[in-house]
Amino acid sequence: MIFAIVTPSTLTALGLQCVLNRYFDAEAEIFRSAAELMEARPERFDAYFVMPDMCLGCIDFFLPRKSKTVLLGGGQATNAMFMSLDGDVPESDLIDAVDSCIARIGKGGLPAREELTPRETEVLRCVARGLMNKEIADVLCISVNTVLTHRKNITAKLGIKTVSGLSLYAMMNGLIESC
Repeated sequence: MIFAIVTPSTLTALGLQCVLNRYFDAEAEIFRSAAELMEARPERFDAYFVMPDMCLGCIDFFLPRKSKTVLLGGGQATNAMFMSLDGDVPESDLIDAVDSCIARIGKGGLPAREELTPRETEVLRCVARGLMNKEIADVLCISVNTVLTHRKNITAKLGIKTVSGLSLYAMMNGLIESC
């Protein structure tokens, strides 16, 4: 397998490259930016290890390849859509995490999440637009308690607890337009 490592951090890039070479007999090329990756025939890579901000900067490239994209230290919002790898762990844990990511890449990425119902999708859109629970209830002609129940179900299904995370999820999945 051949991997692309996309990070401006030399230490992170070299460390991950060393782990991939030593423990997984894999090739890894290092890119300091997503733009540099785009110039290097990026489709030839089996997977991409990339910083979250660089992933978001080239979301049109990485989103269709989310089953092959691993975020380096990704946050909660992005973890619902991409695999992530935390480098601030002991070496044995890091090797296990990389092994898990490689196994998931071979299986097509993260396991499928339970789909949102049409009403949950409407509530999510309202949340992403910044509406409060009472405003969502008024717009959708439902009670505030029903809004709270839908939000609880959305959080459980997606594993995202913050409004910013839900907003990012909605934007990355085409439920709302990006700014």
